[in-house]
Formats: sequence, structure tokens, C-alpha cells
Amino acid sequence: MAIFKKNIWLLFYILFTTSLILLFTIAYTQWKYIYAKHQTAQENIVNLIATSTHSLFQNQEMMLDILGRRFMEDDDFRNNPESLKALDSLLTLNPSIAAFGLSTPQGQLTFMSSHPDVSNLPNLLSQIESKDSFLETLSSQHMVLGRTYMFHSLKEWVIPLRKAIRNHEGEVIAVMVGGLRVESSFNLLSKTIHNSQDRVISMIRDHDFYTLFRSNNNKTAHLFYLEPIPAQTISNIEHIVLAAYHMTLDQLRDSEQIISFTCSNTTGKKITSIQYDKHYKLWTTAQTDFTILVQEFISIFLQLIAIFVVTQLILFFLFRLIANADIKRTADLMFQATHDKLTGLPNRSYLQQHIDEWLYKDAPAFAILYVDMDHFKNINDNFGHQCGDYVLVELAKRLKNSIPQDAVVIRQGGDEFVIFVYEYRDVELLKLSHTIITKISQPYTINKLTLSMGASIGIAKYPEHAEDLDTLLRAADIAMYESKKMKNSAHIFANTMQEGYLKNLHIEQALRNAIDSQELFMVYQPQIDSTNAMIGVEALIRWKSPTLGMVPPDKFIPIAEASGLMLKLGRFIINTVLEDIKYVQNSTSFTFQTSINISVRQFMDPDF
Repeated sequence: MAIFKKNIWLLFYILFTTSLILLFTIAYTQWKYIYAKHQTAQENIVNLIATSTHSLFQNQEMMLDILGRRFMEDDDFRNNPESLKALDSLLTLNPSIAAFGLSTPQGQLTFMSSHPDVSNLPNLLSQIESKDSFLETLSSQHMVLGRTYMFHSLKEWVIPLRKAIRNHEGEVIAVMVGGLRVESSFNLLSKTIHNSQDRVISMIRDHDFYTLFRSNNNKTAHLFYLEPIPAQTISNIEHIVLAAYHMTLDQLRDSEQIISFTCSNTTGKKITSIQYDKHYKLWTTAQTDFTILVQEFISIFLQLIAIFVVTQLILFFLFRLIANADIKRTADLMFQATHDKLTGLPNRSYLQQHIDEWLYKDAPAFAILYVDMDHFKNINDNFGHQCGDYVLVELAKRLKNSIPQDAVVIRQGGDEFVIFVYEYRDVELLKLSHTIITKISQPYTINKLTLSMGASIGIAKYPEHAEDLDTLLRAADIAMYESKKMKNSAHIFANTMQEGYLKNLHIEQALRNAIDSQELFMVYQPQIDSTNAMIGVEALIRWKSPTLGMVPPDKFIPIAEASGLMLKLGRFIINTVLEDIKYVQNSTSFTFQTSINISVRQFMDPDF
């Protein structure tokens, strides 16, 4: 969870990827469902049509068998004109039959309903469309379905129905024939069972793979009746069935099982369902174009995409809201860490993080202005820190308004500020420094109280004086220390300043130990009146250092003032003088006055 807190977008990308995988998983499941739905519906239709056509053919076979035997056994019926009327009425009751007829085993029609003159009718063994199926009829015990062809006498496409009539010895003595109307029989049947214009129903003879019937293609249906299905197509289907069901076509014929598979032809990819009728050696097939499934899938997939997009947009805006809030919170925390809370200026942390923007290889020259307020501590001590804070806030505003736009001002701490500016010319740097001093030295009005103070500025230049931050700051600080001697002034760092600075630094460090090491002592200079009588003494401090020797007061007193050691040194002076004078006066019984030099900083001490 910690990694998600660090990068909220990582969680979003994980959710997005998971959602995307879920989207495609659902899409795949939907595709399988659509495929299975169409396959199941198609198999049900194939089964219904196969069952219905089987019943239809059974009824026609029974009728042919009854009529054939009646013709053969009853000469009066065959030769009686009233019999023709009876057959015509039978056709009226059974409109799917175009005509009934009787043929010799040699293929010559001897009788045809509604067609008294049979002499101009073709011989069934001589006609190409009927020869093969007629020969098959002579050897079959069942009704045989012939090739669908155009029966020109009736101007209709018909499926020939032929049933051999045998005597008691089993010899064929005649063939009863019938013509089943394609349009009225099968189109009506297929339309009743299924309304889809996208599914094609076919019935195919197993003997020669001629199509007996094909739905949904009325304008060009006759083209499918003229040629058998190509052998290559049949071979491809055999391979597909063997691969998918591990069955040969012969095994499929024996089982009469409904199977479905996907195949491709010149018109595209299709779902194909087939079932075999062993009795009539007939394949019933149904095909649905893959584009139908694809269109249905696309419709569902677009809905899924819409849901996915809406969901992801909601998540995106939610995560962006959270991320923006997190960025703002991080930015606020970073700002707080790198900026002074009181003045809003960048602080030392900011300087450490962004110094690379100024100091880098071949960086342009720039300068550092080290600004220190003169007598700012007096304001805090005399008027309180709240007053001092107000002065610092106003001071920060004046500094920002005094520097160039590309400069950066940083609060170093307390009343010290560091300004980075892209300027290296001495004249311009001193001019800028005096402008800053002038502006920040103007009076500050707080609750009708007017306060004034000055500033001292030290300047160091990159790369002339140093090439790293610490050395630059020390150089600017040394220059600022030099300005402190004059107050309200600015100095550019020089090497000679460093020598004095280091010497003063050495004195400061030695002085800190001198107070506790009893290296300091007092001397007393007599004070006399006009009669040369001593009226008192002036207490003067002296310092004899083991390393520095005798250090005169004018060297170490200013350092004590500047370094904050004056209060401790002042207490040492007062305590030592009072003890010494008490001892002297008690020992001599001589009373005199004693003068002690007091620093301004001591007067500012609440405990003085």
C-alpha cells in the first residue's frame, strides 16, 4: 500500500489494465455466447426441417406407393377418364405436388396427371437431369429423390420423386413418379420454421451432392441446382469434421447426429450445421454468415466499450482529483520545508536543493549579497518579538522589490538574508547594494511607533572569489563583517579581508576560553583631582593569552560585542571589580569611587 500512496497513478494504471483485461474477457465470453446461441438455434432449425421434410417425403412415398399399385393392379382405374379427375382432385388437396405419373422400367412415361398426351414428354433414362436418379430408383426399395430441375411443361422447379413398383417376385414392373414443387413445399417450410433472412437452408443429395433446395436466394437459386457441390469443398468439410469431432462422413451418416463447424468459402466465413437422413440419403444443412455474428457482437462490444470508457473517465477524474490534492499537499509541504514561515522567502533548505541551478560547470558569473540588519536585536529586546516579526515581513517585501526579476532572495536566519543575482560588475553590485540599503533603511511604522535601522552588505562573486557555496557564503560574510565596522555600507570581498577575519575569528575562539581559564584580569587607573588627590579609580580589563600574548582591549572588546560574548565578559568585569574594590577598601580603610565601562548590550540585558 505504501507504493500506492507514493504514486496514486500506479493504482490507476493497475485498475485500468485490470478493467481492460476484464473488458476483453467479457467480450470474449459474449462472443462465445453469441456463437453458441446461433449454433444452437441453427441446429434446432436443422433438426426441425430435417424432421419435417422426412415426414413430407414419407407421406409422398406412401402416396406414390398406393397410387402405383392402384395403377398396376386396376386396369379400369388406369384407363378410366374419371381416374384422371380423381388424380387432379388429389393434386388440389396436395398442392405441393406438381404432377403424378407412371413410367416403365425403361423410362418411358405412360401416364401423367393433367397431361393426357405423354408422347411429347422426355424419356427419363434419356434425360440428363433424371437418368442417374432413375437408375438408382430401379435398385432401391425406397423412394428416390431426383435432381431438382426446371419442369418446362409446368414452368416450375421441381424435385422428382420416384418409387419403383415391384411384383411379388421383386421385379420392377413400373416406376411411380411425382414432381414436388420447390417453391410451395420447401420455401414455405423454411420460412415457417425460421424468419431469418441471414440463414441459408439447403438440402443436398448424398449420392452426387447436388442441391435439391436452397432458401433465401430465390433470384439465383436455380444456379445451385445446375452443378454439384465441388469435390474440394466436400473434402474440406471432411477434414474439418474429422478434426473437430473425430468422425468420418460415413460415421456421421450412420449416427445421423447434428454437428456444427466453421468453414470458409468464396462468400466468406460461415457457421455450418448439418444432419443426415439415412432413409432418403439427404443432407439438411443451415449456414449463417459470420458477419451476422460480428454485427451482433460489435453492437454488444460497443455497449461494453461505452461502459468501460465512462467508468474509466470517472476513475480518471477521481484519481486526478486525488492526485492533484496529493500534489498540492506535497507542494505545500515542500513549500513549508523550503520557505520561511514568517516572510514566505526561500530558506536554507531551498538553497541547498536549488544551488545546482546556479552552480554548475560553465555556469554564468553571478554574485551573492549577504545582508545583515544593524541593531535589529534592539527592536526585539525593546519592543518584543511580535514587533520584530512585523519588521522582518516588511523587510522581506522591500528586499523583493529592490532586486532584479531573475534574482533570488533567501532568508539565511534571524535578520540575515542572502541574495543571488546575475551581476558581476563591481560598480553595478555596489549600486544595487546601496539601493537595497536605502529602501530597507526607511522608517518602519508599527502602531504609531516609528522605527529605523540600517543594514550592512557583504558581496562575493562567482567564480572570482570561490567556486562552491560554502566558500562563497563565507567570503560574503567576511565582506559583510567589514561593512559592519562602518554600518549602513556595502563591501566587495577582498583577500585582505580574509586575513583580518581569520585573525578576529582566532581571537574570538581564544576569548571564549579566556573567560573561564582566568586569562583575563583587571587593572585600575587612579583618578585624581586638581590637587593631585586620588578620588577614585577606573577599572580596565586586560588579557594575556598563552598563544596570542597581550591582546589590547581595542582588539578583543569589539569582537566580544559582535560575537555575543559581551554579556558574559561584562558579568566577569563587574564581579571581579566589586570583589577587588571591596578587598582594597576593607584593607586600607580608604573609601573611593570606582568607574566601570558598561556596554550598550549590557543595558539591553533584562537581568542587568
